[in-house]
Amino acid sequence: MPIMLSQVCQILQTKSKKEGLNLPMELARRIADKSNRNLCRALLLCETCRVQQ
Repeated sequence: MPIMLSQVCQILQTKSKKEGLNLPMELARRIADKSNRNLCRALLLCETCRVQQ
């Protein structure tokens, strides 16, 4: 059963907060959507965004 978009967003925001980063909800949604709700891919995309910042 695939993970829900909202769950991916929540996990991304929680992880970002633990790392001391502010991840806007819109960016979390876009990452979750572009990763096709694949959590591993979403985490990698989030990390890429952080590095490029």
